[in-house]
Amino acid sequence: MPWRYRREIALIVLGAVVMALSIVVLILNQNASTEILAGIGLVGGIAIIINTLPANGHADGEPR
Repeated sequence: MPWRYRREIALIVLGAVVMALSIVVLILNQNASTEILAGIGLVGGIAIIINTLPANGHADGEPR
């Protein structure tokens, strides 16, 4: 498996883990600061996944 695919898979898994932990913190929140922190973590996990996806459905990001 090429290193690019391993990197993309690792980043997608990392984004999913960040989102899952943020949801757990959001559910178990005790005050407003933890709720804000969980929201920021959720947005960060979504950003990791979106930035990892290839542009225009091509692996190299170049239009064909």
